[in-house]
Amino acid sequence: MKTDRWTFAMILMCFGAPPLSAQMRLLRPVPSNVGSGDRISLASMQARLLRRAGALCATYSVIKRRCQGGPPGSSVPSDCEASYTETKQSLGAYNAMADSYNDQVVAALRQHLEELSAVIRGDERAIRNLGLHHDAAEFDSWSTWLEQIDSERQQQIDAAFRDAATALVADRIQVAIRTGAYRAAALDPKTADRLIRRFQRLGIEDPLFLAAIRRFAAARDKKQAADAGLELLDGLGKARAIWDLHDLGTERESATWQAGADLFEIFIPDQQLQLIGKLTLSETRAAFYSVYEVGIAFPAFSAQVNGLENLTERRLKDLRALSTRIQADVGAKNRVSAELAAIDEVSADGGC
Repeated sequence: MKTDRWTFAMILMCFGAPPLSAQMRLLRPVPSNVGSGDRISLASMQARLLRRAGALCATYSVIKRRCQGGPPGSSVPSDCEASYTETKQSLGAYNAMADSYNDQVVAALRQHLEELSAVIRGDERAIRNLGLHHDAAEFDSWSTWLEQIDSERQQQIDAAFRDAATALVADRIQVAIRTGAYRAAALDPKTADRLIRRFQRLGIEDPLFLAAIRRFAAARDKKQAADAGLELLDGLGKARAIWDLHDLGTERESATWQAGADLFEIFIPDQQLQLIGKLTLSETRAAFYSVYEVGIAFPAFSAQVNGLENLTERRLKDLRALSTRIQADVGAKNRVSAELAAIDEVSADGGC
């Protein structure tokens, strides 16, 4: 880019002296946010035009020395006027080609913008097909948020999801207690030992909670099993370190949540709890992008979490791929829009 600007500065200075009072068109930079084929074609076209502009400058320099370089009162060579006329015609032809090139730069960016918009619309339909129903206004709001990279709102979204997930697990455990799920559940000692080691590896060291797992597995009769099961469910509900999603990341699942969901499944299998542990924050935002409206309402978000039963294992994999792709596509669209806006703000003409 620095070389191009320097080249044009030289050209403009060469054409800056009378009697050749015309403008040489500046060339827009080769856009970086277009396909490689368009970029190669435009770069080749720009290089040819730069060489032609340099040749025009050199020609005019020669004419200027011949036709304006003599002492005052000296005669001007007879071919000077014709040479000036021919050079101005060459300049006009160059400007026409430069205009065409500049138009193609803008057209390439606009075409890529349309292509990305079409891909994003397809992603939106694919998310709807997963059973996550949103309207276009919600999607536009989410796309705008992605473009703005609003970190404060991102934190609000993450907090809303954590709160909704915590409320959901608390409700599920209370349902298990009310329905007496602990009376029929069973856990063998080997499985209990594996679960305890798993929790310990994840930093869950509460001795009362781990002891409750051992007592439940060691129960010898139905009454002991029921009492220990009730104690374990109560302890599981109070083990906030399992359910607070502290280890959930943008591209990282919550291992502690998954461990807690596996333990809860001994009492009542629950697909929603399992799926929450397999979601990353990136996937959460793609699944629940309606919360990117002006206000973030916890009840609405909680209802979205309750709708997770629409997601099967296969759909979760599809959501994972979609959430990664759609955010990349929106980011690419934003970059193309910014480059197009910047190019349109720069005049394509340069003074002579």
